[in-house]
Amino acid sequence: MLMQSRPGEIFIERTPGNIVPKYSDHVGGVTASVEYALLALYVPLIIVCGHTDCGVVKALLEPDQAAGMPALQSWMRHSLASRERLLREPRDISTEEKLRLLTEYNVLTQLENLQTHPAVAAALSRGDLALQGWVYDIAAGSISAADASGRFEVLGGAPE
Repeated sequence: MLMQSRPGEIFIERTPGNIVPKYSDHVGGVTASVEYALLALYVPLIIVCGHTDCGVVKALLEPDQAAGMPALQSWMRHSLASRERLLREPRDISTEEKLRLLTEYNVLTQLENLQTHPAVAAALSRGDLALQGWVYDIAAGSISAADASGRFEVLGGAPE
């Protein structure tokens, strides 16, 4: 519904926390999906889409939430750059604002990670691929997209 597309028009790879490991860190299912989408299906656009109220992002903010989940903790290491960036923000911002920023930073980190994949780098260098970073706000029903500077703006204005 968000993309106004028919079945089969979108190739989707879902991962906890919308995480895309760097190519050198983890070659697995995400890498295979990206490679297939680009080299077999000739996908012209990849969107990394995070969302509000994401449990993995909450666990990045408060790591104790992932206690007892060693596989998730290992997976989350691919988002540590997002957490480190948040730690550079003023400490007096609210938990809600920290979560919003961390959600956005995580999308930006995953876009950076995505660019380490050889198929992505090659398609970008040829001009055959565009990358976008989005955050879906579940409560508002809106999507914010990152601009070239990494600032997120609501697409099409706020819904009424």
